[in-house]
Amino acid sequence: MAQAKISIFQRILLIAVSLLFLLLAAFIAFPLSYGSTTEYAGNASLQLSRCQRLAKDALIMQHGTQEEKTDALSDMQVLLPLFSEEQDRLARNRDTDAQAALIEARPSHRAVVASASAIVASGADPVQVQILVSNSGEYNDAMHEYLLILEHQATDATRSLVIVQGVTLLLIGACFVWLHLLGMQRLKESSAIMEQKF
Repeated sequence: MAQAKISIFQRILLIAVSLLFLLLAAFIAFPLSYGSTTEYAGNASLQLSRCQRLAKDALIMQHGTQEEKTDALSDMQVLLPLFSEEQDRLARNRDTDAQAALIEARPSHRAVVASASAIVASGADPVQVQILVSNSGEYNDAMHEYLLILEHQATDATRSLVIVQGVTLLLIGACFVWLHLLGMQRLKESSAIMEQKF
């Protein structure tokens, strides 16, 4: 009867250890939201760079040489659709704080897109250039706030991951200790049975 109980305990513990190893492997291989957070941060940084380039190109379109204006126009034609579409992808981040920062950035983003589109279509009207430059500053401020939020998210995700991995390792260690103790107990019982036979 005792041996049957030990066998049952061993099976339960072996199953528990296997599950804990799978859990640890999952947390190591798939660090929850950390990957998507770093991707959002990378894309947001690109948006900041694009916005700054659009503002610079607009000023070149207004004050540069003909050759510089041609290059700036070409650059704006490439940047504008990327700048417009990437903001929609950033909106897939469903974190409440991140959404609030993106909502704050929305009016300035739309203004930058509208004024840049007007400049590409009709040339560097001083009013449109001023609108683009002033709104690019407001957009940058909002997106810097968004990046700070993502940085906090990444830190929290990493901290949670380390805690879970530590607890999982402790549980695995405890299971191995139990297995060792049960194995020693079974060995003693087997030795006692052998002594009784002889």
